[in-house]
Amino acid sequence: MCKLTDKKSIKTMTFLLTVTYMVSYVTRLNFGAILPEMVEQTGMTKGMLSAAVTGSAVTYGLGQLLSGYLGDRVSPKRLVLAGLLVMEAIPGPLIGLFNATPELLEIGVPALRTICLSFCFAGYCIVVGSVFQALGNGVYSMIVSIARQLCVLLPVAYLLSLSGNVNLIWWAFPIAELVSMGMSTYFLIRINNNVISRIGEVSGA
Repeated sequence: MCKLTDKKSIKTMTFLLTVTYMVSYVTRLNFGAILPEMVEQTGMTKGMLSAAVTGSAVTYGLGQLLSGYLGDRVSPKRLVLAGLLVMEAIPGPLIGLFNATPELLEIGVPALRTICLSFCFAGYCIVVGSVFQALGNGVYSMIVSIARQLCVLLPVAYLLSLSGNVNLIWWAFPIAELVSMGMSTYFLIRINNNVISRIGEVSGA
């Protein structure tokens, strides 16, 4: 295992980990920050919205366990495609598992159908991010993550919210993933030119 010994490397790694945690923490607070506004604009109660947030967290946790099991047995492309088709085809019954009210279904169905479009780009970005880390350029993954969550997702969601149409806000997720895909592609081309294409030259020397 490679160990960090010089102070500069330790400080750099500490800074990068701090920034990464900050981004993760901020994105977890997204729902909490907009709940009061959603209560005022939609007329939904805090209990209804809290149930939606809780359902999201539970679904995410169970999804991680299920994805880990299926990931070893089913092709990732098929998993993403299956998830996309299910989300687009039956979002109502899925939300209904949490005793959703008509108001929650009215907001949740278009939200689920719009957000799941980001799956088309997210899989590519995850794979490319793993390539960056495997080749010792994990900082590229961090830059893409920060840009997606802080520099694109939140500002775009805010700008779309100014329209007064809550359904437009959900498009911030596919837009953020699309920008993330563009950045990931740029870094992939760069790392291909500087690292991957030269692997044969190094081994041959």
